[in-house]
Amino acid sequence: MKNITLGADDSAPVKLLLVDDHPVVLQGLQIVLKEYKNIFIVAAAESGNEAIEMASFHSSDVILMDIEMKDMTGLEATRVIRAENPKVKIVMFTVHSDDEYMTQAIMNCASGYVLKESPVEEVVDAIRKAAKGETLLDPMLVEQISQQVEERVKQTPLSVRETEVLGCIERGLSNAEIAVELSISEGTVKNHIYKIFRKLGVSDRTQAAILALRGKSGGYRWKNKPLLKLECK
Repeated sequence: MKNITLGADDSAPVKLLLVDDHPVVLQGLQIVLKEYKNIFIVAAAESGNEAIEMASFHSSDVILMDIEMKDMTGLEATRVIRAENPKVKIVMFTVHSDDEYMTQAIMNCASGYVLKESPVEEVVDAIRKAAKGETLLDPMLVEQISQQVEERVKQTPLSVRETEVLGCIERGLSNAEIAVELSISEGTVKNHIYKIFRKLGVSDRTQAAILALRGKSGGYRWKNKPLLKLECK
């Protein structure tokens, strides 16, 4: 079989750790990814605990991490690994396309979120961009969430004041700071935030900020942005 060199001529070598509790998936990934130049699989783990152990033993640049596993979730493993080694980049590799998992991935400092049904080229692109320090989400996932958000806003559009409050949330302002910014009481700010959450179908400020960012930038992308208050390096 001929080696696939998609965008590989100018790409740096990437040491990759694979994590999935389905042996067939792991074997398939190893077979497919070996055909890409400059991607070197250093190990493969079949559980969250094994991933944590291998991450501390092997010097990997990127970890391709499944979310649902028997012993612990990939999100929990990501949190532990990132706490021990902030330099390693983790890309979530999952069948879940809902924004709740995506938000949790962001909060646990994942560098990407790719659906398992995605073309292999997109998986490879996510791995390479993560290795370079970039962060991104799967285009299919972005489109699905975008449609969900557009439908919600269409059904219950935000008022002018609610839009202003959402913009402040996106900038990372506290309720007290929003009150000063918009010359309204803190109690009024809380009421507006409650209505925003209900209309957008979110449960916290982070999710609301992500949706606001999506509406402005055309894609969920973040890199140590203050609005998410992440301590990701």
